[in-house]
Amino acid sequence: MSFQDAVRTCFQKYVTFSGRARRSELWFFVLFNVIVSIVAGIIDAILGTRNSTGSGLVQSLASLALLLPNLAVGARRLHDTGRTAWWLLIGLIPIVGWIILIVFYVQDSQADNQYGPSPKGFGAAPTAAYGSPEPPYPPVSKRLGEQGSVLVRVLIGIDGNPQRAEINKSSGYDRLDQSALATVLKWRYVPGKRAGVPEAMWFNVPINFVLE
Repeated sequence: MSFQDAVRTCFQKYVTFSGRARRSELWFFVLFNVIVSIVAGIIDAILGTRNSTGSGLVQSLASLALLLPNLAVGARRLHDTGRTAWWLLIGLIPIVGWIILIVFYVQDSQADNQYGPSPKGFGAAPTAAYGSPEPPYPPVSKRLGEQGSVLVRVLIGIDGNPQRAEINKSSGYDRLDQSALATVLKWRYVPGKRAGVPEAMWFNVPINFVLE
């Protein structure tokens, strides 16, 4: 994505916090912010609108106008790495929070994930192989009437084998969670691809336990 495309996209999605944004979109918009700040500072110096703290009226108005699109593109960039936009709140922690966000922001785009297709226009998320067995319903859970949905996050290797798994969203019952976790680690998968090349990727597997 070019500088012009990134700036245009961020203004078109001024308050769009859904969807995804690739690295170039965010960092070109950061560069745009720097340019606007410098130009606004020069205008403040010419107009004499700087106050005693060193900030100027024009610079403050420009920062205010860019606040929402900055938050929106930050949220979309986090989505692109598979993270919730709530991670933006860590930026309220000085220095440490900023460093963590920068680390997240520099990471490459995931393949298609729960926030939408890859903005790079390529890449396919892994999928469970056809005929994967259903997870066993724990007998104790059946007797106790436990049911719910589990979202398991699985890292799929380039050979289609699961490398590790973790509970992304619990059903609220440990027995159901552990049954889902054990089952997805036994499945075989079609590995994800980026630019047609198999690549290890995380994959969210929803498992539903419903009593009939």
